[in-house]
Amino acid sequence: MIDKRLYADFVHFSQRQYDSLDYDPFHPMLIELQKGMDPEEALWHSTLYMAYYNVGSFQVAFEEAPPVGRPFPEWLARLPVGVQRRNLRGGKVLDHLDSYVRLADEHGSQWAYLTAGFTGDPKADWPKLQENVGKSWGNGRWSIFTTSELYQKVNKIPVFPCNLMNEGSSGPRAGLKILFGPESTTTVGELDRLTDLLFDDVRKKLTTKIPYLPYNHYDYAMLESQLCDFQSMYKGRYYVGRDIDRDQERLRGTAATLKRMGRRTDYLDRVWEARSAVFDHRYLGEHNNWRGREDYALTHYRRYGEVADHKTILETKGCVLY
Repeated sequence: MIDKRLYADFVHFSQRQYDSLDYDPFHPMLIELQKGMDPEEALWHSTLYMAYYNVGSFQVAFEEAPPVGRPFPEWLARLPVGVQRRNLRGGKVLDHLDSYVRLADEHGSQWAYLTAGFTGDPKADWPKLQENVGKSWGNGRWSIFTTSELYQKVNKIPVFPCNLMNEGSSGPRAGLKILFGPESTTTVGELDRLTDLLFDDVRKKLTTKIPYLPYNHYDYAMLESQLCDFQSMYKGRYYVGRDIDRDQERLRGTAATLKRMGRRTDYLDRVWEARSAVFDHRYLGEHNNWRGREDYALTHYRRYGEVADHKTILETKGCVLY
């Protein structure tokens, strides 16, 4: 049986995430930065983002690396790599990118590589895209799923996410267990059944107005992100706008690394500008005097049971809400 209070919070949190664009905020950022690019250049830009999973490093690499080519300047391997791609640290990010480029060369283009074997059915082509993405060296379950969704949302590869890859999931599985209880989610088959039930009910309760998607668009990849983020908030590690704040930290970290290396930092100016163009300024620490994620914001839901953004939490800091 579902926990009705937590379920109501989950729906409310999901709506706030979509309204704020903190739901995978790299999607609107990439769309903003890719304005004027041709499709192949934009795919390369997106691929570099997923390789570094760092909103600063990838832009530097895009400016410095040859367009969908090699060899890559070796110093690019020393740029910060997000913890989600820690398997690509120590120079392995360049091995990953080299593998991707070779696959694109073999197929004649990036688009041809990523859409090889497509049937024209967006749901049937979703697992095929995941299979193709998985051919690049260094991609695992999380990066295959996240990269495939990025190509769908940002680069408009015509697929429709229709699963959560529950057989290998951790965050979505934890989110389902919080909502339904640990005894309800012991097998992949049960996880899939509960996922379908949850998706069908949640879609009736949400109204999405995401600028880069059709009005009221909702798919399983969006549910996957919200299950991950909600379980993090439940455990005291999330709030509305948390990933936007994480990008603020990563931009500052990349700037510090570039300075230590004696490299230019002005590559990052476009990214800072894109943040201001894409997000409501109430979610941006650079406009509100905070410097990324703070413990008082991360633990707010766990302490008070309120779904809130950083600015609201800062304004009520120290107050007992209930």
